[in-house]
Amino acid sequence: MVKETRIVFDLGDIRHVRIICTKCQGEIARSLSQSRNMLPQRCPNCLEEWWDEASKPRVIDATVEMLKAVDRLVQSLSMDEQPVAVRFEIDGEDEK
Repeated sequence: MVKETRIVFDLGDIRHVRIICTKCQGEIARSLSQSRNMLPQRCPNCLEEWWDEASKPRVIDATVEMLKAVDRLVQSLSMDEQPVAVRFEIDGEDEK
């Protein structure tokens, strides 16, 4: 027998989005509505530069675009009647 745990949630269940610095593991936690704003240029904890005026790494652009897309989806799903609902599923098992 195999024990399986899964967690299913929708966008309404998301309280914060966390951006984590890979250098110091410091985190920025923002509500979903605030998260679509541009990421700061530096980690607020260790001041590691994440991007500058001349160079925005692809991961920064992709992260910002993902947050904007999630915000657009939240706004669209909050309209009257929708033909679909969106739910997410994550593995609830501990890492081994």
